[in-house]
Amino acid sequence: KTYLAFAETGQKTSINTKKAIEQFKYALQNNSSLKSEDEAAWQLIKITLNADTVSLAKEKTYLETLITKYPESQYKQLWYQNLAYRLSYDSLYLKQSLSYFKVLIDGFKDSEYYSDYLFGAAQLYSNTADNGKALDYYKLVASEYPYTNSAPASLFEVAMDYESKGKFVEAEQLYKQLIQRYYYSSYAEEAELKLGAVMVRAGKYDEAIKY
Repeated sequence: KTYLAFAETGQKTSINTKKAIEQFKYALQNNSSLKSEDEAAWQLIKITLNADTVSLAKEKTYLETLITKYPESQYKQLWYQNLAYRLSYDSLYLKQSLSYFKVLIDGFKDSEYYSDYLFGAAQLYSNTADNGKALDYYKLVASEYPYTNSAPASLFEVAMDYESKGKFVEAEQLYKQLIQRYYYSSYAEEAELKLGAVMVRAGKYDEAIKY
């Protein structure tokens, strides 16, 4: 695995892409640890993705090619992950990023990252006209995956949505829930800042003084 290690770390140092790929090809020829063709292809693509000179369009092509060529690969979820998240950083690929998050949401319900897929899709939908879909996903994360990293942010988004719609009692309840359940989170601090104003608008002036 020595040459394989050098190839993978080459992108993190001064070794150029061409040299790293040459080292990887040598590893393919002299290393029995890569037991399948899809694994070998994925390792090579990973080296390429780490290169600063590779465009997002090329990254997309490489990953989509892997999915097309190896539809039953054990790495398929990883490839969809890379597509969904990498494309999400460019507004030109917003719809395509969403489509890949949808694949992850529909096809990998048992994944340990499932709540992250829901949250990622919700964030993207927030930037579209379909804000209702974003809210649905935020609610799902907050209610069904309350112990995940995405839960505090999701609950905060739902509370803010209620507040923006004038549902101050509901917003108050959610802000309080967030403060109590996720007291360690930065979102709890933000909820405390919002809570007083929400309670005033809900007509609870005496209680609002506490905040």
